[in-house]
Amino acid sequence: KGAFHRLPNARRSLVSFRLSQEALQILHKGALLYDIGKVGIRDGLLMKPGKLTRDALNGLEAPEIGAEIIALEGSSPLIAPLILRHHERPDGTGYPWIKGINIPLGAGIIAAADAFEAMTADRIYRQAYPIERVIKKLKQNSGSQFAGEIVATFLDVMDNSLLSKQRFL
Repeated sequence: KGAFHRLPNARRSLVSFRLSQEALQILHKGALLYDIGKVGIRDGLLMKPGKLTRDALNGLEAPEIGAEIIALEGSSPLIAPLILRHHERPDGTGYPWIKGINIPLGAGIIAAADAFEAMTADRIYRQAYPIERVIKKLKQNSGSQFAGEIVATFLDVMDNSLLSKQRFL
């Protein structure tokens, strides 16, 4: 279903970024397809509980595979960078390790939405986190894992009573 499946009040969040209709459509498609490259990754790595090491990330070429699939499929050339860069972090510790302003806004939005979805969903190795913990983690990682303006925008429009009820896009 994509990164935006359960992020609350998403349309209002995206409006706050003042994206054009075309940019919204590109972001929507990128959000639906951002993990398509996982088809080329072995299950043992995908299902590994916990955080991946930097060495494991070096062998994880899902963003590259996904960007290639999208390019071959003939989609807008603006979608591939969202897929390629959605594991990047403003502090440079993401994958494949670029920093800050070189990360497309859409990729940062997908990263934050993906993290929100991951934290609020049950996993085989843990229960979903309570929403208070999710909000705390987003705030703690604002400026390092996630762009500060993206976290601030999401938090500005969140309505805690709707978090599990609304779809992102």
